[in-house]
Amino acid sequence: MKENVSLRIMIIVGFLLIFAACKKDIMSHQPLPKPPVVHAGKDTVIYLPFSSYDMKGSVKGEMDSWIVSYTWRQLTGPPVDIVMFTNFSSRAVDIKMVGDYEFEVTATDGRGLSSRDTVKVTVAVPNCSSRKGETIIISLPWNYEWTMELNIYDFLSYLPSETYLTNIYIKRDASGVWETVAPYYWSSSNPNPSYQWEYGNGILAVYAGKNNTEDDTPDVKIEYCY
Repeated sequence: MKENVSLRIMIIVGFLLIFAACKKDIMSHQPLPKPPVVHAGKDTVIYLPFSSYDMKGSVKGEMDSWIVSYTWRQLTGPPVDIVMFTNFSSRAVDIKMVGDYEFEVTATDGRGLSSRDTVKVTVAVPNCSSRKGETIIISLPWNYEWTMELNIYDFLSYLPSETYLTNIYIKRDASGVWETVAPYYWSSSNPNPSYQWEYGNGILAVYAGKNNTEDDTPDVKIEYCY
């Protein structure tokens, strides 16, 4: 009887040793978790008076875990504010000075693994030839009357390719006069402009400030050079 018990114990111990060895072999052949491969986007050049740039982080390839955070920071260039955008992987910056700027994004997954990538943004003054032109977009409705805002979607499609915006004007129905629209950041030379504009995500937004819409549909004139 004791011999049978001993034999059973030896068999069980043998199975446990074999199972442990197999498990160790399987674990040794399992690939280690890989950090995400993050991309900060392509290096780009933007020309004044444009100043807004949207930084968009993305992860390519297969992921072992979900991305839990994207962290952006500025590495070089005059200091700028980095603000949250609609997508948690993206940030927006408003750059007012000519120069080279470099930003870094870090993507971290649910296992705490991370990777980094950088993008370079160059802000320059357009070098235009003597060729100039203008485009007039008529009878625009106010998109948001409570903020006195009208939006021109994909407005660059209204301009010839390889052109640089130089000035924007608005003409209200009541006045019939072209009035200058200042860039949104243009506060040093004109601290309280009647109209301001900003550009982002392919949308040109014009703000009327304290001017009443008067139920009008204004025209917008865009001057450019190339």
